[in-house]
Amino acid sequence: MEPFRVVEREGFLQFVTVAVPGCKLSSRDDLREKFLPEKVSELKTKISSSLAGAEYVCIALDVWTSRSTEGFLAVEATFVDSDFAAHRHLLSFTRLTGSHTGARIRCEYDATLLQWNIADKVLRVVTDNASSMIKAFAFTGWETEEDDDYDNFDDCPERFTKELLSEFHQLEQFRFGCAAHSLHLAVKDAIRQDPNAEEVVRKCGAIVASIRKSTADTEEVLNVAGLHLESHNATRCVSYVIEIVRKSFTCAEELRRATLQEWLADSSPDIIKALIETLKLIGLSDD
Repeated sequence: MEPFRVVEREGFLQFVTVAVPGCKLSSRDDLREKFLPEKVSELKTKISSSLAGAEYVCIALDVWTSRSTEGFLAVEATFVDSDFAAHRHLLSFTRLTGSHTGARIRCEYDATLLQWNIADKVLRVVTDNASSMIKAFAFTGWETEEDDDYDNFDDCPERFTKELLSEFHQLEQFRFGCAAHSLHLAVKDAIRQDPNAEEVVRKCGAIVASIRKSTADTEEVLNVAGLHLESHNATRCVSYVIEIVRKSFTCAEELRRATLQEWLADSSPDIIKALIETLKLIGLSDD
């Protein structure tokens, strides 16, 4: 993504002159102060209109960390409308400073729901299994009611439904742990329980890391084996393990590298192939 000042660069101006003769570019200030706010406003109006037509929504929360270790909280809403068409909207992507506590996450969550006026429409919140996420939606217990307001609910079913939904928001079951994240944790724990499997994964990871350090090796792997080796992704454990095991085994066979073959020499090919086949089945549900 280029900064707004790209429209003032001589090379870009020459490109536009040739590509689109007669085109007059907006200035950097116009893009930042006029064009971008207008587009943001249009998008917010569109999302608000879409959410207004939703009877209930499901919210997904996730904390992201940039390469410069900056924390961000993403809040996303999904729902199915009356025509059974699926809708998905990113409601906020907020910078998190300081500790990512459960209270801080819950505060950002509540503010987002209030901003989009959907606090009474949320049926379920999906998060990973981080302790801060669990604490953000922990069940604190039912409040003791001293009055008999619920005796009048039979005369107002709509109010009864809203009151029940409001109470349900206090339940721990309101938060649903991400199935993919739970699956990743289970796979990691299972691999740790088998010393042979753990050693194979460690060696395969070392092969991938070694090759990715060199642009020449990376290019050779792509040319000879047709493989692109990706860096480790902590949130995609199953897919990552499958890829590093499969690709490392292929690299060792195709490149005929002495170092690669030595790394895997003590690891039975049967173990490697069994890992690939077993994790492949789990990976299908992960994807």
